[in-house]
Amino acid sequence: MSLADERGIALANVSGEVDLTTSGGRLIARIKGAVARQEAERIGERVTRALRQRAERGLPQPGPVRVYGYSRDWEVVPAEAAVVVEVFERKAAGESLYGIAEDLTGRGLRTVSGKPFGSAMILHMLKKPGYAGRRLYRGEVISATSYPPIISESLWEAAQKSLRKSGTPSGANSRKHLLSGFLRCSACSGPLGGGVMLRSGRKEVRYFCTSKHPGRVTTWGDWCERAVVSAVLLRVSRCAPISGPRNYEVEVEGVDREIENLRAAYGRGDLDLADLTPLLKSARDKRREILASVPTVPSAIAAWEDWPEKTLSERRALISQHLHAIVLSRGRGADPSRLSVHWNSGEIETLADPGNYDPERRLVDLGWITQNDDGTVKLGILG
Repeated sequence: MSLADERGIALANVSGEVDLTTSGGRLIARIKGAVARQEAERIGERVTRALRQRAERGLPQPGPVRVYGYSRDWEVVPAEAAVVVEVFERKAAGESLYGIAEDLTGRGLRTVSGKPFGSAMILHMLKKPGYAGRRLYRGEVISATSYPPIISESLWEAAQKSLRKSGTPSGANSRKHLLSGFLRCSACSGPLGGGVMLRSGRKEVRYFCTSKHPGRVTTWGDWCERAVVSAVLLRVSRCAPISGPRNYEVEVEGVDREIENLRAAYGRGDLDLADLTPLLKSARDKRREILASVPTVPSAIAAWEDWPEKTLSERRALISQHLHAIVLSRGRGADPSRLSVHWNSGEIETLADPGNYDPERRLVDLGWITQNDDGTVKLGILG
C-alpha cells in the first residue's frame, strides 16, 4: 500500500479492481490478503501433519532419485548394500572420505546417477540414518524405518564418532604420503611436508619442514616410514588395545551367570515372581547392550594382515588408530632416535634403539615375516 501511494500503482485481481486510494479499497485489500495468508498457513499445517505422520509410520521421504542400496520400492539391493556396509566400516576404522571415494571409483563403482563417487557423496551416505533403520523428523529420531536397515546401530554410531573426530566438514584427506600430517618438526612444531625427489637416480619420498626456522628438519621417507610402522606393529603385537581394554565375551558370560543364579534363587524359593521379573529384565537389557556395543570393525591385529593390499588412505587410518604425531629432531641418516612418537594413549616414546624394531623379536607368531633361503628374515608386511 505504501508503494502504491508512492508510485501511484493501481491493483487488480480476478475478483475485480482494488482501489488503494480509498479507505474502503484498502480494507478490502487487507481482508483479501488475510484470507489468502490464512489459506496458505492451513495448507502448510496439512503438509506438516502429513509429513510427521509419514515419519511416525517409518515411511521414507519420497524423492526423484532412489537411495543407493535400495530399489525404488525400498527393497535392499545386495550388491549396493555390500558397498554401503563397506563404506561405514572403513569410516568407522578412521579412513578418510577421499580415500574411500578414490578406491570405489578406481574399482569402477558408480552412484545411482551413474557418476563416480566423490567425498561429498560418501559424506552424504554416512549421514543417512535410514541405513541403520532410524527415521528422522526435524533432526529427531521419531520411529524405526518401515524398510529393512542395511547396517547395525553400533556401526552407525562408530562411523558418526569417526566423522566427528575428523574435525572437518567433508572429512576428506588428499594426503599423498604415508606420514604426511603425522610428522612434525622439533624446531617449530609445524607439520612436515612431503615430496618425491631423485636420490641416486631413484625417486624417493622426502619429508621436510616448510617453515624458515633455522632449526628446521628434513629426512628421507624410506627408513622413517619403516621405523614408525614397525613401532606400531610391535605395539599391536603386544595386544595393546586401540580404545581401552574390554572383553565382551567375559562380560556376556558374567551376565548369563547372573541370569542363571536368579533362576536358581527363584527355584529355591528365595525370590518370588514379582522380584524376579524386573531383575531378569534388567539383566537381559544389559546383555543386549553389551552385544550391541561389540565393535564391527576388525580387531587391531587382524586389520593389519592385508597391509600390502591396502590403499594409502587405509594404511594412514590404521596408523592414526595408535598415534597422532611423530616429532622429528635434527640429525643425519637413518637414526630412529630422531623420532619421538606421541601415542593416542598419552605416552611419548623415543625410538632410541634401532634393535627394538627388528622384526625377529616380536612378529614371528603373527606371520608378518618371511624366512629367506639364507636364513635371514624379512618383514613381509612392509614389502
